[in-house]
Amino acid sequence: MQLNFRRLLSSAPSDLSQAQEHLVAVEKLNHILRAAKSSIIPGFLGLLLCIPIFAESAGSTRFYLWFGIAIVCLCIRSYLVFSIKPGDNIKTGFHKLNWAIGLCSAYWGLGWLLLIPTFTLDRYFLFYCIDLIFIFINIYGNCVNWSALLSLIVPTHIFLALFFLQVPDPGADWPLVIGSGLFFFYSLKLGHMFSISWEKNLILRFKNEALLEELTEQKNASVAANIAKSDFIATASHDLRQPMQAINIFLALINSNQLGDYEKQLIDKLKTSAEHLNKMFNTLLDISKLDAQSILVKEGFFDIELIAFGLDEILRPIAASKNLKLRF
Repeated sequence: MQLNFRRLLSSAPSDLSQAQEHLVAVEKLNHILRAAKSSIIPGFLGLLLCIPIFAESAGSTRFYLWFGIAIVCLCIRSYLVFSIKPGDNIKTGFHKLNWAIGLCSAYWGLGWLLLIPTFTLDRYFLFYCIDLIFIFINIYGNCVNWSALLSLIVPTHIFLALFFLQVPDPGADWPLVIGSGLFFFYSLKLGHMFSISWEKNLILRFKNEALLEELTEQKNASVAANIAKSDFIATASHDLRQPMQAINIFLALINSNQLGDYEKQLIDKLKTSAEHLNKMFNTLLDISKLDAQSILVKEGFFDIELIAFGLDEILRPIAASKNLKLRF
């Protein structure tokens, strides 16, 4: 995998709206800020642990000069980190964080000029390992912004390069020179990979939130439409029942005794159909009331034969007109 410097130097993922780019920048700032705050106490503890490890080998003057500079840098770093408040300008926040990260990296790099020249070989490699560990454990917290990542890596390697330039026999330290160069490159590469992973997770979160919001809006619109329909039918149930009641009244006024057998049979079927239609219409209104939560549900037994008989009377003439046999 090649290192994509264009993507590394970009402040926000591509194909995002302006609002989303602003949210990405805020998330990046908060991510680095959380990492910076969480590393303040370990930073002070790490310096205190250096006293028994390096003070004697480096000599009191050199070590405590470096130690005092490191404490001052950590105090300035702490002030810069905690001075960033929610709602502050994003560019100003990144500027403060870059200085805070760079100061922390610089005092470790300064150790190469002040401490290493007096170290024995074992302390030399121990300090080198601590320096690399410091960079490695902070890469993920600072990889999401190129300036923060460079502020973490570059200062230490500048002092490291100055140290190698003043070594009397540079050829003896060529493995460390090559190793430092490789570490610098792969630190950028690792930070780039972390950054891509972080950005993909953030964009996926944006998409999930947008999809959830869209589904919620559609669900709310569907529920609102259904409630509105049910409220309308339940409210208008009285007016909708009036035509059915009028039909029932007109059918009741017909004197079947004055009709022939065929006409009487038709009127009886018409009355039966009207009764079933009236029941079905009332059932539809009751269902609408259930949706509108304006009626109580009561469970009970019913005669399914009566329902089948009623359907048979309604549907058999329709089936006969189409030469179909109806069976229940």
